[in-house]
Amino acid sequence: MPTRLAAANDANIKTLSRAGQSAGLERVAMRLAKFVKFREEKFGAVLFETRSEKVFTLSPTATAIVREIGAGDERAISARLKEQFDDRDAATIERDVRTFVADLRQRGLLED
Repeated sequence: MPTRLAAANDANIKTLSRAGQSAGLERVAMRLAKFVKFREEKFGAVLFETRSEKVFTLSPTATAIVREIGAGDERAISARLKEQFDDRDAATIERDVRTFVADLRQRGLLED
């Protein structure tokens, strides 16, 4: 059964097994861990963690955040997303980015 991660709004990911399926903005360059693969799908995207063979399904918001991880730190990601989604509240975007990036770090899916 999928487990929903705690993240703001729809910047959530669900964990599926392969078989069955800080608080503040920091200025640190980020990238996905070398054992994590990213692939976009119709519903959003998936992250595949090759060591444990876990698959994480991403919402459209989480997908947008992961696409921007190569842009740099959390501030850079938030700024780029604010430009793309100018109809969304800036504080909400910043909170979604902070929460989701912290979750990726906690799970070891992100490297600084």
